Amino acid sequence: MKQEHMFLIHLRKEDSQMKPNKLTPGQNLKWEASRMMLPEHVTQLQQYRLDCRRKKRPELDEQQLEEFQRMLRDYIQSNIPLFLTIYGEFEDRDVRGKITKMDPLIKRVKLEFEEGEFEWISFHDIVDIYL
Repeated sequence: MKQEHMFLIHLRKEDSQMKPNKLTPGQNLKWEASRMMLPEHVTQLQQYRLDCRRKKRPELDEQQLEEFQRMLRDYIQSNIPLFLTIYGEFEDRDVRGKITKMDPLIKRVKLEFEEGEFEWISFHDIVDIYL
């Protein structure tokens, strides 16, 4: 028992004489290098994280576009408010309104909101249409 006690005392003396490194318990040197990043590196890292969150635009085939056009024509004639899911670079958004105009040449629709405001939306940005 006395030998074990002497061994622990000897270890404690060695610990106090050691220089701290990144593996020394109680030291925060493991992350020390992250505090010394250049501003250019920080902006590149932020841009990389932003690019990773960016979504790709869904590719709609011609049949889906025609189906959306047909549905939108029906909603224009019936004057019923509907919900559109619109593509967003980072997150899709759902909007509710009435379709008041449709331009098949430019492939866009005019969505009018309840407040009297409107927005032109491209067919390629429409992800889903529902009531």
